[in-house]
Amino acid sequence: MAAENRWLSENENEAKNNGAVLPTLNPQQKEQAKNISKQLDGLEAVQINTYGNELQNEVADFSKEILDIFSDHELNDISSALYDLIFAINDIKPSELMPQKENIISKLIGTQKRLEIQTVEKYNKIREQISKSAEILDRQCSQLDDDNQVFDRLYQQNIEYYQRFNLYIAGAEIKEKDISVNNLAAAKKRVEKTKNRLDQQTVDEVNFTLESLHQRTNELKLLRQIVVGQAPKIRQVQKANEELISKVGSLVSDRIPLWKNWITISLNAFQEKNSGNPAKDKEYSQPIFQAANRLLSQSSQILKDQTNDTIENEKQAAKMIADLEDSLKHLLDEIQQTIDLQNQGKKIRNQAKNQLNSLKIDVRSQISRTPSELFNQKTENPAAEAESHEQNEKEQK
Repeated sequence: MAAENRWLSENENEAKNNGAVLPTLNPQQKEQAKNISKQLDGLEAVQINTYGNELQNEVADFSKEILDIFSDHELNDISSALYDLIFAINDIKPSELMPQKENIISKLIGTQKRLEIQTVEKYNKIREQISKSAEILDRQCSQLDDDNQVFDRLYQQNIEYYQRFNLYIAGAEIKEKDISVNNLAAAKKRVEKTKNRLDQQTVDEVNFTLESLHQRTNELKLLRQIVVGQAPKIRQVQKANEELISKVGSLVSDRIPLWKNWITISLNAFQEKNSGNPAKDKEYSQPIFQAANRLLSQSSQILKDQTNDTIENEKQAAKMIADLEDSLKHLLDEIQQTIDLQNQGKKIRNQAKNQLNSLKIDVRSQISRTPSELFNQKTENPAAEAESHEQNEKEQK
């Protein structure tokens, strides 16, 4: 947070100094900028054109890294796992695992036994699918958490690039001032003394050097805007990740284990029960109802007037089934909310990528190398240009 505040403060200070970066730097940074400005000592077109190129190339690679990590492949995996979870949970019918007495007719024809086998197979598959989805969600949550740690590194690195741009811009400002105060002033003084057209050409060339350097400074400021634009996008995607991690984490660590536990306990009791023995029916009912009570209470859906004792009458059993069904609906709502959050996170990522790509295109469209090209043309034959200048003056007279 301190780094962010310092960055914002630097932007405000720059605005107060009419866009000049040098006054916003501390003494150590000013010394660094002065050393960097020595790269321009030769005042050659190539030096000006390539000034800050290494930084520019680094930031280009850095921006690509950011866009790559904005990829939403892990969000697609999360979405797929959540939908698989919905399909599995929709098949859960609490009444199917509640102890039921076998009537004489179904016992004679063996119908209930076949239904019991089908129920066991069904809930084993449901439990396996829930476990598989939970593993995928947990793995993708870890990936999102890893991404956020990378985003922390990228954000700090982004600030460092911003500060390096400031040093190069300030270095150019130092050199511009030096050229104006020393080179240009000396050249003008010489022209006033000699009235020589070649000396006037030197003044023109120095002016053009200043123009070219100013242009390169503006280019660096435009390129810096890419770094400035990346900062909030990194934080936006990071925040979306955090919200999704929290929501999915709650499902994986809390809600899903509760239902898996209830299915496991209920399925075991369901398989072991002996409908022909009322005492055993009551014995095997107890863990099912206790697991259900535990699930409901931990889901903040505590049954009124309900204890952990075995439920003996049908009215109470029906009440528990209804509450379990309500809890399932609540779980499905939570999963749908998580899907909505995932879709929102995907939208934020796509918007961030598109906006950063648009920003880069806009910056490139504003960067023009015309002054540098003109400089090269003008310095090819100074004497010829001086003669042309004299001829133009004669014609004007």
